[in-house]
This record gives sequence, structure tokens and C-alpha cells, in this order.
Amino acid sequence: MKAIFVRSPYSIVVDYATQVETKLELYLWNKPNVSPVTPTYTFSQSIPSVTQRTAIYNIANECQEFIENINPIYIDGSQLEQNSMWAYAKAISSYRTVAGGSWTQYSTETFICLYGYSEYQQGVNYSLTQEVTMLNSLVSTQNIPQAVGLRFTVDTTGTRADSTLITADRFSTVIDYSSTFDAYVNVMIQQASGSTYSIVYQNNIKTVTVSLTTVGTETLIKIPLEPTSYIYTDPYTVSLKKTNGGTTTLFSRLITPICEPKYTPLLCSFINKLGGWENLWLMKLSENSITSKGTDYNIAPSTFNYNIYKGQSKSFNRNGKKSTKTNTGWVDESTGVLITELLMSETILLNNEPVMLKGESQIIKQWVKDKNINYTLDFESKSNV
Repeated sequence: MKAIFVRSPYSIVVDYATQVETKLELYLWNKPNVSPVTPTYTFSQSIPSVTQRTAIYNIANECQEFIENINPIYIDGSQLEQNSMWAYAKAISSYRTVAGGSWTQYSTETFICLYGYSEYQQGVNYSLTQEVTMLNSLVSTQNIPQAVGLRFTVDTTGTRADSTLITADRFSTVIDYSSTFDAYVNVMIQQASGSTYSIVYQNNIKTVTVSLTTVGTETLIKIPLEPTSYIYTDPYTVSLKKTNGGTTTLFSRLITPICEPKYTPLLCSFINKLGGWENLWLMKLSENSITSKGTDYNIAPSTFNYNIYKGQSKSFNRNGKKSTKTNTGWVDESTGVLITELLMSETILLNNEPVMLKGESQIIKQWVKDKNINYTLDFESKSNV
């Protein structure tokens, strides 16, 4: 089944040699529902002339209505992503060669709809048709805070144990890496019969293997960037492997745990180019600010013997917006991919709070020129104070 990216146009073309009128019936639904009996939308058009008979229907906007990406569910005990993150679409096109005559079916096709976009260079009606569609950004190396995700201690074997906060005492402070922020990426699996998959975390010290559970024939899965059963303090790889009929690596990313003893890291989660959740840890100093505005009026005294503390002007309808200025710390050159897709994202959260990125441009840095690479990002809350 094709996976299409509905932030870009996707068109159904009806082009029968003698058609005089065409029709498109579009059925939309989310899992676990089934295809509706009647079309969600029906479109029709007559040909403009006998020399221009081709009809083109863009279905992307209608597909977007059935997709809702609000916030990631970082920890819920499930590998399954929210069904609202994607949708099914079935398009049935028909034509007739005589006005008022009977309809003849031209094509029928069912799609997986994802809230991503394609680029101009990828051509018209870009789609992916494969058993496993990775929805991660093409970044090879990523930094995360060391011991991020849970409040725990680590025993001599490196296994997590329940505890209170982790302390980092360079400045006698407590760094609380909240238990609500275990970052992950997404993968769409169109499970073939007998296929099995595993998430593998590995370095030269420890390997952790987690069997992947899929439900039905199409499933959107979470791949956590770190395991829940072991704490890595050295760089490791997280990968998705197909394990039946040999082992095939489908996705791999180098994760570098960073000990940040002074600042509290912030997690920026956003919907990336392919319509999945992606993450960027902002490791260094963050600065919070607030701006407010209202409407100012001059006011007249209410009485001859007025109260001097009322003044001669007053501000009405004051609202405020919070902003946060952040820094990534030193990052790999491939982080430029995350910065690019962050700028293009319509859904961004900072520590699970909805925000917008201030500014519309960033210089994508290169090691050969900039050597040590970091990025400063300004975010503004989507909610008024």
C-alpha cells in the first residue's frame, strides 16, 4: 500500500479517451475503524473541451482533516503510536462517455496518509511503497542527556532501579530529568506474513534487544531512543532490525549520552518531513522572557475631587507571551537536517508545551567552516499568559 504525504498535493488523474464527465469518491477513516459504506467526499467535473479531457483531483487537503498531531505520548507502556497520527484513504474514480449516462470505474486505490511533505525534486505524487517506512529524519548522530527519562539509580551492572532524583553536584544542584520525556521516533510497518522485528541498543559493553509488537497489517510504531532496562553512559546505536530470514538493519542512529551538570536540558519534539515525531535535545543555557501588550487610553477624572492614585491613563486587555531562548550545545553536522525540518514543522513542543519557532531562517552549519557546531533557537508559547 502506498504511503503518501499530504502536506504536499497528491492527485488522482482520470484520463479516458472519450470521457465527458468524471467523478471521484473519496473514503477516509482512522484505525481501528473500517472503510465507511458511503464516500466521505464526492467530487465531479465535466471536461472543459474535447481537446482537454483529463481530470485531476487533489485529495491531500481532505486527507489532512483525518490526521491530528498534537503531542507525543512519551511514556504509556505501549509501542503503538496514536491512531490519529495517520489515516487511510480510498479513492475510486469513474467516468462516463455520454452526459447523464452510466458511470464506468476507471481506478481504485487505497493509501496510508501521513502528515509529511515531499520536495520539488521528488516529483509529482511522491509516495513510498515498502514493508517498513521509517519516519525518522536522516540524522546520523544525536546527543541526549545522560540518564534521561526516569528517576532512578544505577546498580553495578548498569540496571535501572527506582529512586528519587539524580544529583549532579558540580554546583550542588539537582538536575531533574522528568519521567515524562522519553524521546522516540516513528516507523510505519505494513507487516508481511511471518515478519518479525526487534529494536536493538548496542555498544561494546552491553546489548539490549526488545521485540517489536505489531497489530494488524498497517501499524505506526514507536522506537524509543533509549531502553527502559539499562542506562548507557557511553555512545551506543539504536537500530531496527528485521529478524526473520536473516537479520536486516532497517534503521540505525548513533546516540551519545552527554553529562550536563550545570543546565537543565529541554526536549524539543516536532513533526518532521515524513510525518513522524522527531526530537532535538537543547542541552545548554536557556533564558525565559515574557512580553506583554494592551491598549492604552487616557481617562478623565470621575469626580471633581479625583483620586490621584487612579492616574490619567489606563491599559486595557493586557495579554502576555512567554518566550524561551535555547542552545543545542555542541552537535554533529547532521543535526542540520533536524534544524531544517524543525523550521518547516507545523507542530512543535518544548518540554511538552506547544510553541512556535521565532524567526524564519537559520544558517545550516558545516564542520569544515564552523568547526564546533551549535545552534541557538528562540521559541514562543502558543498560549497567552
